[in-house]
Amino acid sequence: MSSKKVIPTNDILFKKVFGSMKYRHLLIHLIEDVLKIQVEEAGIENP
Repeated sequence: MSSKKVIPTNDILFKKVFGSMKYRHLLIHLIEDVLKIQVEEAGIENP
């Protein structure tokens, strides 16, 4: 079992980067790489 603690700032950082219109291309690439599908538009509706 891992002794690492979950740091709440990780979630905030994830939402800040992937929820921003400035970095929308990063979210699209992440979804494409993980799900192996083609994505044209993506966004977080309730950050």
